[in-house]
Amino acid sequence: MSHESTALITLDGVSVGYHGQPILTDITLSLHYGRLAVLFGSNGSGKSTILKTLVGILPLITGNIHYHNSAESSRFNCGYVPQGETLDAAYPLSAKDVVLMGILAYRSPLQRTHRTHHLAAIGHLAQVGLIEHSDRLFATLSVGQKRRVLIARALATQPNCLVMDEPTSGVDRESARTIFKLLENLKRIRNLSILVVSHRAEEIVHMADTVIRIEQGRLVIESPPKLDEI
Repeated sequence: MSHESTALITLDGVSVGYHGQPILTDITLSLHYGRLAVLFGSNGSGKSTILKTLVGILPLITGNIHYHNSAESSRFNCGYVPQGETLDAAYPLSAKDVVLMGILAYRSPLQRTHRTHHLAAIGHLAQVGLIEHSDRLFATLSVGQKRRVLIARALATQPNCLVMDEPTSGVDRESARTIFKLLENLKRIRNLSILVVSHRAEEIVHMADTVIRIEQGRLVIESPPKLDEI
């Protein structure tokens, strides 16, 4: 069976919410290798809650999430790109420093950084088209550039999948196109499973392999429309 037809993450009868109070219940969903799924829904419908549960920030209320490791990896990891970044501007972190956070995420906090770590961070910034900004302060970058640095940080964790919460929120149309093209390339080149929450339906839906909508507290899974239907 090829990776493209293999489930990477399976949600089985899952309920998600806060403090034991479900927002969405009985979620059944599979995310596959090399596929891009887009999640739509109104504000407060539970989109971010699903993502945070997938990556372990929030506990499951009921049900099971099964993570299926690939043959090439003994560790399952979802790279997470949050909607807003909470890095304090008072800390003089460069773009490279932010990516190093991802590289060192699964290492001992006492481990020192080496030249190989810095070269790897620069390599991840190159993947997102920001190698020339590696030494710039993160706080001075545009919103779109910051989002790409956060994608590079997620890639630095060597993820099996990418989970992104509104990666184009607050960016202009050109920056959004750059980010969406980057996601398309990552799916194709790295065979990543990608789940994106987005409000820019008309700009991303034609790239998706699966469209997921939240309607009246339930997930509705659809095939993406053709371009002439958007």
